[in-house]
Amino acid sequence: MNRARCRDRGATGLRSGCHSRSVKLAGAMDEHVLRFGRFRLDPVRGVLLHDGAPVRIGPRATHLLLVLVQRGRSVVSKAELFDLVWPGLVVEENNLQQHISALRKVFGPEAIVTVPGRGYMFTLAPEGELSTASDPGRETAAEANGAPAAAAHVREAQLPAMAPLIGRESEVAELRECLRAHAVVTVVGPGGIGKTRLALAAAHACQLDLAGGVWLMDLSVLADGGRVASTVAHALGIVLPTASVSVGGPAGTIAAALRGQDLLLVLDNCEHVLDHVAELVDALRQRAPRVRVLATSQEPLHVVDEQVFRLAPLALPDPADAIADTDGRAAARSGAVQLFIARAQAVDRHFSPTPDVLPAVVDICRRLDGLPLAIELAAARLPLLGVQGLQQRLDERLGVLGARLGRGPMRQQTIRAALSWSHALLTRPA
Repeated sequence: MNRARCRDRGATGLRSGCHSRSVKLAGAMDEHVLRFGRFRLDPVRGVLLHDGAPVRIGPRATHLLLVLVQRGRSVVSKAELFDLVWPGLVVEENNLQQHISALRKVFGPEAIVTVPGRGYMFTLAPEGELSTASDPGRETAAEANGAPAAAAHVREAQLPAMAPLIGRESEVAELRECLRAHAVVTVVGPGGIGKTRLALAAAHACQLDLAGGVWLMDLSVLADGGRVASTVAHALGIVLPTASVSVGGPAGTIAAALRGQDLLLVLDNCEHVLDHVAELVDALRQRAPRVRVLATSQEPLHVVDEQVFRLAPLALPDPADAIADTDGRAAARSGAVQLFIARAQAVDRHFSPTPDVLPAVVDICRRLDGLPLAIELAAARLPLLGVQGLQQRLDERLGVLGARLGRGPMRQQTIRAALSWSHALLTRPA
């Protein structure tokens, strides 16, 4: 393992993820009709009834409803909904919004909650499956009096699916070993270098090792660091007491609820809420030592026993091999060039990395410093500019990379957005 990458800072202070294309509803959901008041949903036949009469919402909306119900009042990301309901298709976001709107007209506006920056959550519980543990808005008498939520109040983990990670195979293996050896690991690197995707890939690799699964929390949407604890608690289904009588505050309540749990929390994009994340992690280390934390940030958390995993850009071809590499095969094995080729072929099926094209591709990747986001944005412009055109336009580096990639977080949509996100973190001079 590369010890230079994963360093011991000492005292410097989802279990799903394997989704098939068809929705499989476990247990009772495979065998019984689900009841929501006057509604009946048959998962096997894909039929929704109201007072015994069919509700005509269409097959896509029914499929969407099944996915949301399956998650049992957990947030489902838009990307995952697209992948499960429209597999292999390019669909505009307003198409998803129209189907969500249709379901809200049937069940009521409160039945499906929009969680900004994350996705959607179905709030109705099927009859016979009442559980205060999975209802973030419900409190028991003990919780209302300030008692911490029990460990059983943790929901079933849900880890979003992801596309294969290109050019990071060794880093995924190293990060997985780092997570096995240490309870708190922070992937550190500049914006656009691929911290989130690496963390997700490592989390997928680790999820079978953890009885409690893997939980992903995207903190980039939080403008107020004071919402870190409540965001984590809500995702886990832990009810925070309304009175300020719990030991250790919200972070202490979460830690108490997770005591004895063998799970991994992935806290993504921590750089703008470092102090609040550090407070939560410290509480977890003290009261829930079996919980592991994988954070991504542009800066370390500076907590006790933190392991910093510094992420470098994608590997570039060795210039010393250029003379001997007459056909470009060696260059094509580098992570940066592999990523460019994969993304180029995704937008232009006729693109072929021939020996006469590869030198230009290598030059593009080298001039972009192996930065994954920049390479993906450049490859997305290939149908418009061609390889030679990309080379010529790289003098206008930010301009040529201004196209949006699609459904990712806004900070990952363009190089300008990535730089703006990083710039906003800088301290203004006094």
